[in-house]
Amino acid sequence: MPVINIGGYNRNVGITDTDDIFPFDFYHDGKKDSAYGSFAWQGDSSKLWEEKNFKFKAFKDPDGDEKLKYRPQPTFYKSHHFTLKAYYTDRYLVRDLVAAEIYSWFIASNPTAPKELLLANHFGTIQGTPVLVYIRGSFYGVFELNTKSSSDLWNMDKDNPDQIAIQGSINNDACKWVTAPTYGTDFELDSDNETNAASALKKLSDALVGVDDETFKANVTKMFNINSIADYYIFNRLINNTDCWGGKNVEYLTYDNGEHWFLMSYDFNTSMLQDWKPGMTGTPDRMLSISNMLIKRFVALFDAEIKARYAELEQLGVLNPINFCRELDKRVNEVGYDAYQMNEQRWPNNESYAEKEHLDDIKHMFVLRKGLLDKMLK
Repeated sequence: MPVINIGGYNRNVGITDTDDIFPFDFYHDGKKDSAYGSFAWQGDSSKLWEEKNFKFKAFKDPDGDEKLKYRPQPTFYKSHHFTLKAYYTDRYLVRDLVAAEIYSWFIASNPTAPKELLLANHFGTIQGTPVLVYIRGSFYGVFELNTKSSSDLWNMDKDNPDQIAIQGSINNDACKWVTAPTYGTDFELDSDNETNAASALKKLSDALVGVDDETFKANVTKMFNINSIADYYIFNRLINNTDCWGGKNVEYLTYDNGEHWFLMSYDFNTSMLQDWKPGMTGTPDRMLSISNMLIKRFVALFDAEIKARYAELEQLGVLNPINFCRELDKRVNEVGYDAYQMNEQRWPNNESYAEKEHLDDIKHMFVLRKGLLDKMLK
């Protein structure tokens, strides 16, 4: 397994949140690469749990003036900006990446998706590879080195202001399309060019907020890739995702300045029986209510379209739970028994290791939920 050893003398990045630049060594494929990187904490979980996630930017020089772009794995896009994810709430460390792989099958099976997205790396979903992280020579944990939300991920031209990705910042009414949102307060930019982000959001808000059902359906039909919303609903129900039905973790992509939109799901940590807290698990048959009014109204008004898409995905083999189970096994075996033991010994107070849930329970959940959706959508 590749190893990242973070150096530095004055601060321990596992204890202090900082954007300081540290030297690091990357051991992989029988060789050692040395460079510099900034390792700031990433995500809300880093504020809650003792093991931190990191936003990781690589540079050639200690001042951070020259970016170091590379591919941690041959299938990754070339970048200098990645995330190091501890997945403290997930004892197997793989739920996010298993779900992203499955989701890529949905997008690859959608010929109506934007050409840019179909040409994007991994169809616009993240990839990751397991690494051992050391801080100043001391083992810190098993991480996944992941690609991240950015223009690179969705094959957006950073110089084109019409190519935009936004998502809700908080789970409030504005981010759920109950009231009109404001850019910069309710919605934030996840791509790299914000020139037209506010005006594109305004177009979307005018189409979705405060309109009757007939107008809503006409606007969504005109402005959205219908398969993308149907896929969002089907996929997240299948993987038992909990943190996707409100205002956050919903990506809105446009490649033409808000004239047409593609809905994408992002961040699958609380799926496959995992809840937000270490050691907290969910039930395999739970069907959480939907508070995002775009998705909720779509489910109510586009029943025929959802069922038609479900039948199409079924025919293409995308919904086969056997493939879901194989992907889960593959990812877990990539981490390996020894690495899991190292992680558990390093973080003995992590309640995730006290869970009774086993891989076989996740596989059973896949099979069970496929049957539940068959009854709902066939």
